[in-house]
Order: sequence, then structure tokens, then C-alpha cells
Amino acid sequence: MKIRNIRHALAMQRPLLAAVSAAIASVALVAACGGGGGEAAAPAEPLASPVALKRSSNGELLAQVQRVLRDRPSSGIGFQIGSAMPPQTTVAGGAADASPQRSDTLLQEAGVDEADLLKSEGRHLYSVSRASDGQLRIAVHRRQADGSLAQLALLPLPSEDAADVGNQGLMLAADGRSGVVVSKRWRPLGPPESCSDLCPPTGLALLPRWMDSGVEVQRVAFDDGQPSAGDRLRIEGELVDSRRVGDRLVLVTRHRPVLAPDLLLPNATAAERDAAIARVTAREVLPTLRRNNGAAQPLVNESDCWIQPANASRTVEVTTVTLVDLRTSDLRNSSRCFIGGTETVYMTPNSLYLATTRFDQTADSTGVVFRSDTRTDIHKFAFDSAAGTLTYRASADVAGHLGWDATRRSWRLSEHEGVLRVLTYTGTTGWATPADATRSNAPAPSPATLTMLREQAGQSLLQTLSTLPNAQRPAALGKPGEQVYGVRFVGSQGYVVTFRQIDPLYVLDLSNPADPQSVGELELPGYSDHLVPVGPGLLFAVGRDATDRGVVQGVKVALIDVANPAAPREISSQVLGSVGSYSALDGARHGLNFMTVNGTARVALPMQWAVPGAMQWTSSLMRWDIDLAARRMSERPQMARSTRADYPDVESQRSLQIGDHVYYLRGGEITSQGW
Repeated sequence: MKIRNIRHALAMQRPLLAAVSAAIASVALVAACGGGGGEAAAPAEPLASPVALKRSSNGELLAQVQRVLRDRPSSGIGFQIGSAMPPQTTVAGGAADASPQRSDTLLQEAGVDEADLLKSEGRHLYSVSRASDGQLRIAVHRRQADGSLAQLALLPLPSEDAADVGNQGLMLAADGRSGVVVSKRWRPLGPPESCSDLCPPTGLALLPRWMDSGVEVQRVAFDDGQPSAGDRLRIEGELVDSRRVGDRLVLVTRHRPVLAPDLLLPNATAAERDAAIARVTAREVLPTLRRNNGAAQPLVNESDCWIQPANASRTVEVTTVTLVDLRTSDLRNSSRCFIGGTETVYMTPNSLYLATTRFDQTADSTGVVFRSDTRTDIHKFAFDSAAGTLTYRASADVAGHLGWDATRRSWRLSEHEGVLRVLTYTGTTGWATPADATRSNAPAPSPATLTMLREQAGQSLLQTLSTLPNAQRPAALGKPGEQVYGVRFVGSQGYVVTFRQIDPLYVLDLSNPADPQSVGELELPGYSDHLVPVGPGLLFAVGRDATDRGVVQGVKVALIDVANPAAPREISSQVLGSVGSYSALDGARHGLNFMTVNGTARVALPMQWAVPGAMQWTSSLMRWDIDLAARRMSERPQMARSTRADYPDVESQRSLQIGDHVYYLRGGEITSQGW
């Protein structure tokens, strides 16, 4: 096996195999020049619970790291992987002025922007793609009076090395005159391909490599559509996620340092290991920041960090929250950190939640196995985008974990009227995908629990108000043998889809946080893993059709009426393609695009499917009109349909709408036509 393939496999498996820890910084982040530092945080109050956070002082951060190193078993050289890579359409703010109505990236929360591959401020379209040599580039097109496009520029973004690149996408500043491209970069470190006599006598032929990972933020200015690259920040570690509120970029990264004890040979003595642990310094543990091609500088200092005394994970991992002021040409920033890993980011315009588990995981032939006592820690921060501050508020831990798919974890959380709703999996095993349910060695499905939480003022505590199921309402979320797959919270309601052979959609009434309850149910073939509210009481569902034995078939879209929560009904549905068909939502949460025009929701979704009997693939932009008053869905002609012999990269396909035109990004090129 080639080293490149191994490296890719390690990077892809990282979200499943990493044993992550938990905690979050209790911080007051103030945007200031430089990396770490800024204003010092106030002394911590007494801990309200074991999961609460504590300001690190008097060497406590280093002491916790050394305790973790002593408590975990010796792994020997190279056998721990380092920092490997792993509800509505809104109108962007700023310089749109008299621009026609437009859509933008599909967001989890209105007012909280997310990086994507295609953006617009109304007059121009900006797309980010990767050239054949791996270099990122940004293309700028100007909309003409007739809605067509004229390409103005194609700007290759600076790159200082040959590291592999993962493109998260572009975020525009609030005024639309500049933006940042957020990307992930990683390259292997460590011994050569052959481990020679260092390998243990277990038949292992190759030694896993450490991964040198970084997260880059590249500023791009747009002068009447002409792009120019500005300052670039590189943070050591891997990207958890990013968000933008106003002109503040919120960047959450995690770093797993390679420390001296990790590099010891398997036959190292206890004394040698103790000596290596004693030599570890805080600076070696904490991540660094590089500006442009400058030397690495500390991103944070030990006094900028927080710890969670109850954290029992045996993984040394550092999570950093960095605020970047997008109004500044030099990307002024400030960071705080905590010892522990973070699995997902959920954000509203006024709050940031970070969630993780401090319990280790293992793996067997069926997949990742969680401990039976696994719990998820959740930490809340108040966010002020105008002042650029992020202040620690409270913490909680809930039973279970957020699932096996990192791209869907944030959808398990939702805040409404000060109440945080969290759906977790409470079994030791489960299905990462519906296809897992039909495997011969399929693990048992995992039950799910909904927890309702509210901050208790002055106590640093997110208090549990209720759970579901409970003693008064013991019915499980789903029938026996099923597992929750799709989750969506909309206002005071929740929608949960489970899967085994059919697709039960459960409607949850969450209006009384002390007594959540399931009030309606709809059974359909297949499953829906994306539920998009497109109008009052209407969901556009995207998932898969399935046989009566649960075998996954083609892509299924459906319009579901949930105006009466007690009696949800499917208005219409359509199955596209067969086995092997995919939509852009299968690999990217931003693949779907919609905009409401004169009472009609216009939905666009890139898709691809196999040509029966031929080694060919067809892809196109699928489109639907949804009459919100008549509650009726109709398909429109496919856009830019093409057939090719190689597999289309549907995950990187996007669309957006401006006025009466739709724009389709595919293979780095944009096609336009009237809706």
C-alpha cells in the first residue's frame, strides 16, 4: 500500500478513532493584535459541578498534561496519530444596496454564517476551488444586466509548502468587500516508509505517521471584483469548525502535540518514560501561530488556558477558540485555550456551545465502541460580535454522545428561548450510516435521549430541566431495532427520523421544556437525513429510498406537511436514480439551496447517479418549485445535465439564486440560467 493511501486513510479515520477529551475555556476573548494574550480573564468562581471549568494557574495546565501522560499506557514510537486532518437560506449583509433578492449558504441558524464554496454579495459571485496541483484558487464573476456571468479574475492563493489541502470555503465580511478563505492543511511526519527493525513482531509492515496539521485563514480583498491576497494566519492543529457573526470570525481548532514520551521506543523503561514526562514544557504542549511566512509564535500562553479537573481522558489535546476581526487588514486576533478536545461547534448570534466527550473510545470489527458510561460535556459562552468578546457562562454533562458522523453533530444541538436541546446516543454501539444496519456483522442500534437544559445564573451550570424518554413518558425515540438518524429543531418543535426498514418521522412538542413529548408520527419507506423548513409547517426532506428489508436505494426527496404536529403527512415524494446515486448533501451540509419568491420556495440540489449498464455517471442540478399556499411540489427541468466516465465530485457542487437566475458551481466552473 502506498504511503499516500495510508495517509489519506488515517486522515479520514481520524474523527472515528481519536479518543477525545472534554472541557472548554472560560474566557473573555477580546480582539487584539497578535495571537494569544489580550485581557486577562477574571479569577474563576468555585466550581458548580465536576464538569465546570477552572482557570489554569501555578503550573496546573502542565501538571494535568503530565498526569495524563503518566496515567495512559505507553504506546511506543509512532503508534499514536498526531493532529491529523480529519434553518434557512439567508441574505448576506453589506454591500448589496439595490441588488435583487438572493439566496446564500444553507445555515443552521439565521445570522450565523458558515464557510462555503460559493458566495455572493449580489453583484459578484465568488467561488473557491482546488486546481489539479492542489492549490486553492478563488474565481470572481460579475453578474450582467441579463443575469449572465462574466469572469473577472482567477486568483491562485499563496501556499508555502506542498501539504495536502482541505478547503472549508469562503466567508465574506459584512460589507462584502473582503473575505477569508478557511482551509485545512496537513502533511506526514515521522520515520520513513519502512519501519525496519523498529516494528514490533506483530506482522506490521508500515509504521503510522504523525501528521503535521494546520488551519489557514487567508484574507482576500475585492476591489470592484478584482481579488488580491492579503495577510495569512496559520494555526497549528486541526479545524473543528468556523462561524461568522457580523465581522467576527470564530475559529475553533484542536491540537494534539507530539511530545517526548510519545517518541520513546516500545522497550523504553519506566525511568526513561518518567524522565521524558518531566521534561515536557507548557510551550511544547500549546499550539503556535504563524503570520504569512514568519516564524512560529505561541498562539496562547499557559495563563490563557483553562482546565477541567474532572477530565479523565488519556489523550493530550488542546482546543483553542480564536476570534478574528475581519475589518482589519492584518486579521487581528485573540485566542484562549483549554486542555481537552472538542467534537462540534454550535452557535447562535449570541451564544457559542462547544461539546465533547472526556471518555475514551475503542474500535472493533463493527466500528467505534463507546463506554457504557459515556457522557458528553457541553460548555456555553456568551458572544458579543460588536465588542468581540466571548465569555464563559456554564457547563453541563449529558448521557451519551453526539454520534458517529462529525458533519451532523452540530444538528443535534439547538437553542430556543434560552433552552438548549441536545439529542445524544446512549448505546455503546450503533450505525454510523443506514447501510450499517444491513451488514452481516451489524452492531446493535443505539437508543437516543433528548435533554433540555437551561443556564442557572451565577452557578456556571446548565441545569437539566427534563429528558425524553423519562418515567412518565417511557416510550423510546423510535421503534425497537431502529436508530435515530436525522434531527432538526425548528422553534418549539423537533423532528426526529429513525431508520431500519422504514422511515418514521416523529414530531416532538418542546414548548414546555419541563415536559417534552412526542405528539405525532409518520411512517414512510426509506429515511430522511436532512429536513429543511421551507415554509410554515412544511419540511423538504432529502434522504434515501429503501426496500422492505432496509436496503438503501436511490435519493428520495419529499414534501412533508407538519402544520398539524399530531398528524404529519407526506404531500408528495420523488425517488431519483437507484443504488449508487448521491446528492451534494451526502458529503456537504451546504449542498442544498433555496429561496422564497412570491410565495414559492425554489429548491436546487446537485445530484449524480449511475447510468444503468454503462460505466458512466450523470450529474445535474435538480430543481423544484414548492407552492407554499397550495402546499404543492413540482419538479423543474434539470439544469446543465452531463454524462462522464469519471466519478463526479458532487460534494463540491453548489448553487445559489439571485433574482430570477440560478447559478450552478461544478468542477470549478459556474453555469447560469433563468430559474
